[in-house]
Amino acid sequence: MIAALLLIAWGDWALAHVAAPGWLTPITGSGFLPPGLLLGPLSAAVTAAICVEAARLLRAGGSTTVESVTTALSGIVGFTLVASGAGGAWVVAGCAASAVGATVWRMRNSVVEGAAAAATASLLASVFLGGLLGLWMKVRVEDALVTMVAGVLVVKSSDIGAYFVGAVVGRRKLIVWLSPGKTWEGLLGGVVVAASVSVLIGAVARSAGWQGAFAHIPLWALGIVGVILALLGQVSDLFASALKRNAGAKDSSSVIPGFGGLLDVVDSLLLTAPVLVALTQFVFPEAKT
Repeated sequence: MIAALLLIAWGDWALAHVAAPGWLTPITGSGFLPPGLLLGPLSAAVTAAICVEAARLLRAGGSTTVESVTTALSGIVGFTLVASGAGGAWVVAGCAASAVGATVWRMRNSVVEGAAAAATASLLASVFLGGLLGLWMKVRVEDALVTMVAGVLVVKSSDIGAYFVGAVVGRRKLIVWLSPGKTWEGLLGGVVVAASVSVLIGAVARSAGWQGAFAHIPLWALGIVGVILALLGQVSDLFASALKRNAGAKDSSSVIPGFGGLLDVVDSLLLTAPVLVALTQFVFPEAKT
């Protein structure tokens, strides 16, 4: 899956260096195709598929299903963040439309019971799924493709490190009633691996002259970034685990053999996206190139 991500990222980069037709130049502001032409639609499709998985979990847990209209709108919320010139306004409008659409759909048979729950479930999908995944596209468009890919690699390296360290030396359970497989040793291992990978990517980015935050932020700061991403990735994973346990399910689906569903793969990426946005816009704004 990491190899597939790198291949897709390369394809997105290649498209962003293709000359744009003359009629598109006033829109893009440059002579090339806009960034995100490949990753944008892909992220929207993945978000919509994850919303379907979330709908099953909510239904199994006794909550309101994320209705089809809301599912589509939730995917759009993530995709419209690509046009982030008025990103905040689009997010608010998308979330509001999602909640209203779910409520109206719930009352389509003149039944008002469950209308509030439908709105709540839609906001969960549009903000936690569509919005947070959309922030990864915001990083790709406003900073650099390298920053987005590096962030994903750091977070997933934490997952991999936590899994293997926990499997080898894990003894003390982290939260046994929520995620029986997680251990404190695994958490520490994931943090160390993520910090190391973050610094390594930064060193390579500097020597290669790449663009983006990882090529300009001090290496010591990138180590701290790796620690923060690892910890938030674990929190994000535990939040998804709570949804699955509430539904009495181990995985969000079985679409990916050995892993479960799409939500099981990307759950650790959700709460980590705002860190990269803050990193490039507030903490080290000079890193944006």
